[in-house]
This record gives sequence, structure tokens and C-alpha cells, in this order.
Amino acid sequence: MKKRTLILCGLLLSISLLAGCQKQEEVTADQTQEVSDVSADQVQEEDGQASDTDTASDEAEAADDSEASDTEENVSDKAAAFEISYEKETGEMKSDDGTISYLKYEFNLPKVTSTDNPEAAEQINSYFAQQKEALLSDCNEYYEWAKEDYQTRVDIAQENGTEEPTEDTFGYYSGSDYTVMRQDDTVISFQEQSTTYTGGAHGNNIIAGVTFDAKTGERILLSDLMEDEEEGKAQVDQLLLEKAQEMQEKSMQEDGYGIFFEEYENYIPDVLTEDSWYLTEDGMTIVSNEYLLAPYAAGATYFDLPYETCDFIKEVYRK
Repeated sequence: MKKRTLILCGLLLSISLLAGCQKQEEVTADQTQEVSDVSADQVQEEDGQASDTDTASDEAEAADDSEASDTEENVSDKAAAFEISYEKETGEMKSDDGTISYLKYEFNLPKVTSTDNPEAAEQINSYFAQQKEALLSDCNEYYEWAKEDYQTRVDIAQENGTEEPTEDTFGYYSGSDYTVMRQDDTVISFQEQSTTYTGGAHGNNIIAGVTFDAKTGERILLSDLMEDEEEGKAQVDQLLLEKAQEMQEKSMQEDGYGIFFEEYENYIPDVLTEDSWYLTEDGMTIVSNEYLLAPYAAGATYFDLPYETCDFIKEVYRK
């Protein structure tokens, strides 16, 4: 009996110990799972923070790269940094006693500035400084013409008993103005409009052009512009002839008369000179001024040649 009791107690104790171990294992497993879940959440949060940090870092780097790219572009784009203003030069040349105004003049000359390329700006300004001297020299000549012309008019008026010329009825004039036609990292091209009155029924109007290399400031001549100047000139003459013939024919059909002189074709080779062209965004413009191909009333004739038809122009100058 005692022996059975001892055996029963031993069985109960074993069952109790097994149940305790199983419960301990469940608790340990639950704790391990909780620790694992917490670790996973922490890792996920840390990954999220790292991802956000990486994104912000990438965005900052992209912004820095963009700013650096913009800076590099602005530094390399010399023409974009040029600023063009105009300086007005006006004057009046009178008789010694100041009662007669023989000549008035007004010149609006470009002034180019650049912090990135001051050497090129100085070179361009040097050209216009020379132009100013030439214009003033012309005015001195016109002034002498005006004095002679005025005295002639006074003598004729006295002989005929008519009214002598006054400041309201007499006065020579000279003017010049410029317009930018193309400005980029390759060229700066101007159109010049000049007007002079030196007696006669009306004044004279001249359209001209001057183009500069945007990096050096040197004036671009036809020999610089064209692959081969002689062949290029021949191509231009042919293009001008074809365009002039079309214009003449159109004028004949619409108005009953041609806008050009009868023998205008003979003067086509005289149209293109160093001063009669400039570049635009779309092509090369060549100007035939009054009296060359057409009478004064017709004004200047503009021949616009698109760049796709100008294979005689060096590729660097074509857009």
C-alpha cells in the first residue's frame, strides 16, 4: 500500500513537471515571437527612415547638380551675358553768328557690356567708336556743303526777289540707328538704318548690316562667313536673280509694271557687299538699297535667304 502511494505521488510529480516545462516553453516562444515582431517593426521603421533620408539626399544632390549645370551653361553661353544698350550722340552745326542751322545729326550707337567676356565687348565697342568718328567726319563735310548750298539759295532769292531760305526751309541732316537682328553664342548681328539729307528733293536712306563673332568680338566678313567666298558669291547672285525675277513677274501681273529697272539683272552682282547683309534667326538677309535695282520710290529691297538654302555659309554660323 505504501509502495503504491509512493508510485502514485511520483507519477503526479512527473505530470506536474511536464506541464510546467510545456508552459515555460510556450511563454518562451511567445516572448521570442514578441521580440521578433518588435525587431521587425524597428527594422521596418529604420528602413523607412533610411529610405526617406536617401530620397532627401538624392533630391539635394539632384538640385546641386541642376544648379551646377545651370551655372556651367550660363558661364559658357557668352552671348547670353552680353548686354546691349544705346548711346545717343546729337549735335547741331550753325553759322558763326548762330542764326542759321546748317546741319543737325543724331546717332544711336550700340554699347556692349559683358562681365564674362569683356574682351569681346571691347572689340565690338571699338568698331562702333570708329563708326562714330566716321559719321562725325561725314557731318563736317556735309556742313561745308550746307554753307555753300545756303549761300547759293540766298543769291538766287535776292536775284529773283523771293524769300530767302530760313531755318524752317533749309537744313541738312544725318542720322543713324541700329537694331539687333540675331544674338546668340555664335554671332551678334546688327541692321543699320541711316538717313541723310544734303539738299535736293529728298533725303537718302541706306540699310546696312554688320555682324560680329560673339566669342572674339571680331567683325565677320564674307570671307569668314563662307566656305569659299568666290563660289559662295556666285551662289548668292544666282539666288538673288531667281528671287528678283519672281518679284518682277509678280509686280507685272498685279500692278502692270515691274518694280525694278529694265536692266536690273545686270546689277545683281553688285548687290552683295561687305555692308549689305546681316544674319537673323531664320537666315541671311541681303539688302539692295534704293537706286541700285529699283527707283527711290520702291525703297530698299530685302532678299531673305533661309539657312537651309545657304549651304555656302559655314555650318557654325547656320542655326
